[in-house]
This record gives sequence, structure tokens and C-alpha cells, in this order.
Amino acid sequence: MIDQNYTYLLLGPENGEKAEYIKEVRRKIKIEDPNFEEFRFYPFETSLTDIISIIQNGSLFSSKKIVIINNIESIKKRNEIDLLASYCSAPSPDVRLFLVSSEIKVNSRIEKAIKKQNRIIFWELFEDRKKSWIIGYFKRNGMSISNDAVDLILDMIVNNTAAFKRECDKIILFFNSESEITLEKLEELIYHSKEENVFTLFGKIVTMDTESSLCVLQNIMLSKTSEPIQLLSGLLWQFRKLLSLKELLLQQYDIKEAFASLNIRGRRNQRVYSLGSSNFSVGRLEKIIALIAENDALFRTVKKEMYELLFSLFIYKVCKTQKS
Repeated sequence: MIDQNYTYLLLGPENGEKAEYIKEVRRKIKIEDPNFEEFRFYPFETSLTDIISIIQNGSLFSSKKIVIINNIESIKKRNEIDLLASYCSAPSPDVRLFLVSSEIKVNSRIEKAIKKQNRIIFWELFEDRKKSWIIGYFKRNGMSISNDAVDLILDMIVNNTAAFKRECDKIILFFNSESEITLEKLEELIYHSKEENVFTLFGKIVTMDTESSLCVLQNIMLSKTSEPIQLLSGLLWQFRKLLSLKELLLQQYDIKEAFASLNIRGRRNQRVYSLGSSNFSVGRLEKIIALIAENDALFRTVKKEMYELLFSLFIYKVCKTQKS
């Protein structure tokens, strides 16, 4: 094994900590070569042969490169696996190659070609760490936030620190003159903001209004604030919570008890979940969750030009589900 910390396999769902890990390596490379080059690839957009060629070719303007290959789990062809494993076994000392995936395992040949200490799984944060991360982030920006406002953020944001940072920055920018962010202030911002996101999309989908849902999707796509896989992840999280709510209600839980058990807070948020519970049966919710998984796999294999069409078809199928 020749690898001397030149290649890294970064796995798991915690994208924020992965980004911080790459950022630290980038900082060190910049000291060695301020003019270093950086490339980012997806296997379904650029052939692995072309990627390896770019990695191995020298540059007239810099001595160092950072190369990031996302969705590494989508590399399935034997010749591509052999090519990548061969490079990882004898990498260039002038290149830092990051193989990135939200999965926790990839092809064993690729894994074995990388030093064990450079194979890192970034797990989703535990609940207490999520809360402390958010509280600490606001504190570092000179603001405090109430516990119930933190709970609402955790309810509304896909659970990784990259999403936390992005949304917390928006909140900080909006409340830059406030010393404390309360639940009431945060609800006012979230539900009166003109910005569309995965939560306003979910709110439209549970009404079974296809036209309004597609309109929200189009606005999200135009804003380029979320990738389809991120949207699906956010919808999956909300539909799983809706399924849990439906199951509790079928067990004769009072709706307030069910909301408290699932930490569904805020009047607007509770109205959305209550409506969803009325419009979708357990069976239909289970089918929607399976449909999300199918589309997640599909989006990892198609070109970006297909994203909006495929997501529109997905929403059409979900909104056309019937009560039973």
C-alpha cells in the first residue's frame, strides 16, 4: 500500500462534518500551493476515465490539486472500479482525492485500496449534539436562541450540520438586531417568508394540490437552493414523521399527545401534519416512502437536465394518492 494520505473515503449522512474535513485539508494544501486547482465530479456526469485523466495530467499553473468525486457508490462497472482502485493504490503525491458518499459502505475493492485511517464514516449527530451544535452556532454569532426555537429548527431542517449552518445563517441574517430568537419570532419568519423550501413543498403536497405543489417545486428549482436528493431526503423525513403520527392516532392517542410524542411543534406545523393525517392512510404513506426511496436511487443515476421532469412526475404520483 503506497497511499500516504493522498486519498480519502468519506462516507455517511453527516455532510456538514465531511465538508469541514475537506476544508481543513484544503487549508493545508493552500499553504503549500496558494494556486492549487480544485475539481468536483459526479460519476453520472463525467466518465471515470476522464476523471482519472484530469487527476494524472499535470498543470502549468499549479503543483497541487484537490479532486472530489461525489456519489461514489454509483460506480458499479467492474472496469471503472478496477481503474479507480488501481489509482488509489498508487496515487499521485500532488493530488488529494476525496471519494464521497452518503452511504456507509461502497465497493470493497475501492475501500481496500485506501488506508484504513483515511476511511471515515460521518454519522448523523445524536439529538443532544444537534441541539448543542445549533445553540453554539448562534452563541458564536453573538445571539441566543430559546430551547423551543431550537426544537422547531430540528423539526424543520434535514438532520446534518451543512443544512443547519445554511438555515441558521439565514436566521441570523434576518434577526441581526435581535439578542434572542424565540419560537414565536422563528415561526413568523418561517411561515411568512417568500422563500420556498422542502417544508413549504411538503405543506402543499399534503393538500393533494398537484398544481400548487408543482409551482413550489419550480420555484425551488429556479432558486437552486436545494438538490433533488436533498429535497427527497427532507420529504422522506417529514413523511416518516407523518406516518408515525398516523399510527399513534390509530392507537387512540389524543392528537396533542401525539404531537408532543413526536416533537411536532408550532401551530402552522401542527396544522400541516393534521391535514396530512386526514388525507393519507398508513398504506398510502408506506407506498410514498417506498416511492421516495426509488426516486432517490434514480436521481443518483440521471443527468441534471432530467431532475425537474422526474421530480414533477414524482409529485404527481404522490398527490394523486387517494384516501382509504
